[in-house]
Amino acid sequence: MEITRRGAVPRYFSAVYASPDPLKRRELWDELRSFEASHEKLWLVAGDFNDTRFPSERNKSCRETNRRSALFNEWINDMELLEVEFSGSVHTWARGLTLETRQSGSLDRALCNDRWATRFEGASMKHLPAIHSDHCPIFISPNGFTLLQSLHRPFRFQAAWLSHEKFRDFVATS
Repeated sequence: MEITRRGAVPRYFSAVYASPDPLKRRELWDELRSFEASHEKLWLVAGDFNDTRFPSERNKSCRETNRRSALFNEWINDMELLEVEFSGSVHTWARGLTLETRQSGSLDRALCNDRWATRFEGASMKHLPAIHSDHCPIFISPNGFTLLQSLHRPFRFQAAWLSHEKFRDFVATS
């Protein structure tokens, strides 16, 4: 998707929902590689990549998942993509009801090219709680998140407060 604003540099966003089939994922990586090569603009690609990058991003590991992680990292490095920092749960996907059957991993992420990272250097992402899905929704802010407590808003008096029947009592006790 191309995102344009009057007077601003156009940028691209690609939403990813990668197949659980490793061969189809490789096709997706190739399509994204072709897209990036033909659209040299700010680019953010985010969603369910259905792959992890490191053993710490999953609760169980085997030779096959390590091999797929190596291929995924190779693709990310070849594309020179950067990962957007996140907060929230480390694992964004989980299934299984018992400790024996539980599987989890960090499958959802946001990656960007250097042009996007330079333009939105304060960008961050939150992994929200998974409620109706086995995946955590991701919330990306190109300009980061500000804690409400840290906003410096000036106090504004509302004249309508004077008409409240308990206003004088409130002021007197406070």
